[in-house]
Amino acid sequence: MQPGCGPCNGVVTDLRAFQEKKPISILVVQKGNADEVRKWAHEKEVRFPVALQEKDEISRKYETFATPFAFLVNESGIIESKGVINNGKHIQLLLSGRRVLDGSEQSDKKTDVSQEDPPTSKKAEVA
Repeated sequence: MQPGCGPCNGVVTDLRAFQEKKPISILVVQKGNADEVRKWAHEKEVRFPVALQEKDEISRKYETFATPFAFLVNESGIIESKGVINNGKHIQLLLSGRRVLDGSEQSDKKTDVSQEDPPTSKKAEVA
């Protein structure tokens, strides 16, 4: 996600609603500077952790440049599904294990990320 991205801003409400209804943990990776990200998190009333990537290091590692893009990672570190999430329906499809891409759903093979070195990022503290 990134500040100023309309679909990213719009999906925050849906992410909060899903987090309140389901036992899931959400981590948002934001692109931008720390002050912009803090302001965004405060304005959008973000209730989940926000990691800050400064130079696309996470986007490059996971080859994801479209926003908002999400991964469903299970307890073992396996990516169960992934895709663009522009609305609540997309989030539901992602949580059901389907891949969401350009508004269509597809099955997706699982990817193990548990043994990968995590990319470096900074956590933007929400005050």
